[in-house]
Amino acid sequence: MRENDGQRELDIQYLKTMIYYAEQVKERLSFAQSHNLSVNDDMVVESVALLLGQIGEQLDSKKLSIELQQKYQGNPIDFSSISKFRNKAYHHYGSMNSKGILKAAMGMDELIEQINYIIRKERQTQNF
Repeated sequence: MRENDGQRELDIQYLKTMIYYAEQVKERLSFAQSHNLSVNDDMVVESVALLLGQIGEQLDSKKLSIELQQKYQGNPIDFSSISKFRNKAYHHYGSMNSKGILKAAMGMDELIEQINYIIRKERQTQNF
């Protein structure tokens, strides 16, 4: 395995981790709904915010490579917005409102689709 292939595999693993947390966001909201909890309930909002933060945590330079982030920045994913959200969720949680957190949470299907697109493209590159 070439060095680039090794980094590509690591990147794919971090992308899959992002998908895992996006799925967890969806499950948390579904759980709240099935148990008649308001999506504005503090526990629901805090839980979702932490899971959303974990998605952004994968963008750390020691995890998902800067090269991959630059390659796909804005097409299809705005990695910088995810990173900014993560910083706000973790460092300025008190200034966040449930509306902003829940708006971000509603984009999980699209995010998962975009990440899967990147994984497919990277796998194609790897096979050449």
